[in-house]
Amino acid sequence: MVPGATITVGGALLEIVSYASPCRTIRDSFAEQKFSRLSQKQFPGWSHVYARVLKEGLVRIGDGAALTQPELQPKGWLETLPG
Repeated sequence: MVPGATITVGGALLEIVSYASPCRTIRDSFAEQKFSRLSQKQFPGWSHVYARVLKEGLVRIGDGAALTQPELQPKGWLETLPG
């Protein structure tokens, strides 16, 4: 998941907004307190994420979830904009 991706689960729609930095308060949950395993910089793809609710909705046990990745812009696309 990357920022900009959306997740539909039940009747709700969420947007991933950023990666969460590992927090020392959860270090006891990890073997040898190595919570840096959740660092997006050190281990891309393993970070926790922050999400915002775009559409509230009922979520029930057994509801499916669908992930939609954002469209990636080709390298250099910003330089092609007028102005």
